[in-house]
Amino acid sequence: MQVVVTIDVEHGDRPAPDPLGALRRMLEVLDHHGAPASFFVQGRFARAHPDLVASLAERDPTLGTHGYAHVDYRRLTPDGVRAELADGVRALSEAAPGHAVRFARLPHGYGNDEPAVQEALRGASLVSVGWDFSTYDWDDRLTVGARTARALAALERGGVVLLHSWPPRSPDILAGLLEAAGPGVVCSLDDVELPGRQVSGATMHRERTDLPR
Repeated sequence: MQVVVTIDVEHGDRPAPDPLGALRRMLEVLDHHGAPASFFVQGRFARAHPDLVASLAERDPTLGTHGYAHVDYRRLTPDGVRAELADGVRALSEAAPGHAVRFARLPHGYGNDEPAVQEALRGASLVSVGWDFSTYDWDDRLTVGARTARALAALERGGVVLLHSWPPRSPDILAGLLEAAGPGVVCSLDDVELPGRQVSGATMHRERTDLPR
């Protein structure tokens, strides 16, 4: 069974006591377990923290864009979608010169099935990566145990797990997943054929509905 850990690195849309500290703790957890992760970085975040993003690119050859301003692509014109993708890629390239941006995570996952968005992704040579298991790590209405259980469900059949960089409990959820997974289970995007891969290369959402919520 293979699991891909993905982390959206962004300015949180909810208050967080120490968002950069949460990300650094997640990196410590990954290093402790010797596990890879794929990062999708918001362009605005890359502009604000270029040194940190450069270090992420060094550890993750699959590091991709999470757009520039975390907007809903369905609300943009085709030109707006292309500009949002280009601005996001440019911000990453400026923070990490020489890094080839090959993957994209659409904000909230919105727009993956929109023809104009898919055309813009193809034009930018980007593969859109969705997720199979969202941890809802941002949702404090859920217990940490419930949020971790959503991640652990990926161990049953493999798939792409979604975490965020800024919630204070994200490092704990990540640690719980890696401790349960054991060595070799968590892989890079480059190491697996993504579940749900479409002809376009996009990984569409197939989230389980029977997980704790």
